Amino acid sequence: MVKHTRVWLVATVILKVSLLVLAMCLFASSNSWAQPSPNTNVAPLIKKLTDDDFRIRHDAAEAVVKIGSQAVPALIEALHNDDRQVRWRAASALGQIGAEAAPAVPELIARLQDEDEYVRRISVYALGEIGAEAAPAVPQLIEALQDKDRNLRVISAYALGKIGSEASPAVPYLIRRIP
Repeated sequence: MVKHTRVWLVATVILKVSLLVLAMCLFASSNSWAQPSPNTNVAPLIKKLTDDDFRIRHDAAEAVVKIGSQAVPALIEALHNDDRQVRWRAASALGQIGAEAAPAVPELIARLQDEDEYVRRISVYALGEIGAEAAPAVPQLIEALQDKDRNLRVISAYALGKIGSEASPAVPYLIRRIP
């Protein structure tokens, strides 16, 4: 009886160790299984950004951000949507993606002329979240420091700070804004 128990115990230990080694090999070999496929279709998610249900809008926005840089082209296209909610949610998602959204900088700069103040604000915020890669926006952000919209001025100062040393031409304008 003792002999069978020992054999069973040894077999169980060997099985557990084997499974552990297999699991470690699978996790160490690649995490490509966890990445979205390059063919991920973002269009349905972009459409859901205008859904009446807040949870659906929220979940769609989170999903787009998780896709990351692969979603940037679709988000750039969404910046031209007629619906202002789609435009500001696209800008917000680009900001959450961060530096990987650098290809969107020219389009975000263009959104600084958007008719909707919220789209303008979120676009400025997104430029700041992109960081140093948004340096081409510095002249427009300096201009935004003079805007009549106080919130836009504050967010512009924030964005210039996030861009870093590339935004040094803005320093005199920022100093003038100190009360």
